[in-house]
Amino acid sequence: MKILVHNGHKVVRVLEESRDEVNFPIEQTSISRNLVDVAKAFPDELILWCFDGALSNLDLSQLGSVFHHKSVIASYTTQQSLFLPEQLGYIDRTFFLKINKKVRYPTWVMSSTVGGVHASVFNTIGDDLQVASDFEYFLNSLAKLGMDHGLFCYSEPRLFKGSPSNISQNRKTSEFQLFQFVRQHYKWVWVFFLLYCYLIYEKRFVIVPFLYSLRFSKLKPYRSLGNIQIQSIKDVLKNREVDVIIPTIG
Repeated sequence: MKILVHNGHKVVRVLEESRDEVNFPIEQTSISRNLVDVAKAFPDELILWCFDGALSNLDLSQLGSVFHHKSVIASYTTQQSLFLPEQLGYIDRTFFLKINKKVRYPTWVMSSTVGGVHASVFNTIGDDLQVASDFEYFLNSLAKLGMDHGLFCYSEPRLFKGSPSNISQNRKTSEFQLFQFVRQHYKWVWVFFLLYCYLIYEKRFVIVPFLYSLRFSKLKPYRSLGNIQIQSIKDVLKNREVDVIIPTIG
C-alpha cells in the first residue's frame, strides 16, 4: 500500500503503510499524474490519497473491509459542499448526488480529502485514461466513466476518524468546469438543457461557459474495467435464508 499526501495543489510526499516515506521521485506535475505514475510503479498495491491536513484522520485499520476486491474506489469528506455544484441536479436526478455521509453510500461523486483505489484499475484502463490536471475533476470523471463498467464506487465514512477541525479545503467548481463535465460525461443535449435551466431558474445567461464546453467531446467509458477479476476477501455467505417483510394496507 502507498499513500499520496497532497496539499490540494501537488503531492508533497509518498508514504508506506507504516507512514515511512517512500523514495519515489515526485514530478512537479498534477496530483492526478503522480497518482497514475505511482500505480504504474507499484501495480499490485492499493494506492491511497490523502489531504495533508487529514493524514491523522486516515483510518488504515478499515482498509481490508473497505477495499475487499480490486474494483473498489472509495473516498470520503466531512464537508457538505462537494466539488460538483448543486446545479448538476438540473440534468442529473439520480440518487448518487444525495449522499448520506453517515453510511457507506454508492456514488460516483469522489473527494480528494481521503480515498483510495487499487493500482490495477489505472493499469487496466491504460491509454484510455483521461488524466485531468484538476485532481477533483479527475477522480469524479474516473468514477463516473467506470461505474457502469465494473467499478464499485462509494462514499466511505470508515476511511475517516476523529475531528475534522484541522481540515480546510476551499473547493468550488467553476461554471466552466461544470459545463465541461456535463459535456464530457452526458449526452450532448444536456449542456443546452443546463444553459436553459440557468436562464429559467437563476435568471442568468451563462453563454461563455456553455460555448467553452463545446470544445470538448464525450469521453469513452472504461469498458476494459470488466477484465479485472473480482476476488473478494470477505467471507462467502453460506446461509442464504432471507426474511421478507411485506407491507400491506391495514
